[in-house]
Amino acid sequence: MNIFRYSLIFIFFFFQFTLWFGKNGVIDYIEYSNKATEQKIENNKLSLRNAQMFKKINDLEKGHESIEEKARFNLGFVKKGETYFNIQ
Repeated sequence: MNIFRYSLIFIFFFFQFTLWFGKNGVIDYIEYSNKATEQKIENNKLSLRNAQMFKKINDLEKGHESIEEKARFNLGFVKKGETYFNIQ
């Protein structure tokens, strides 16, 4: 009876050890869960950046205001009837 009891206790501790410290155990699950959360945060940041870039691309393709703004800022574009003042 003693051998049976000790063997059951050994089997119980063996399974507990593999559950907590073995491959794909609880510790690995927590680690991978944290990595997945970090990756989701990073993906959300990149999705926001992509949305901003697509908005800017769409604005450049369809909108004339952004082209005019860039021409005014970079090239000194002035419309007819406007007066240009350079203040430094």
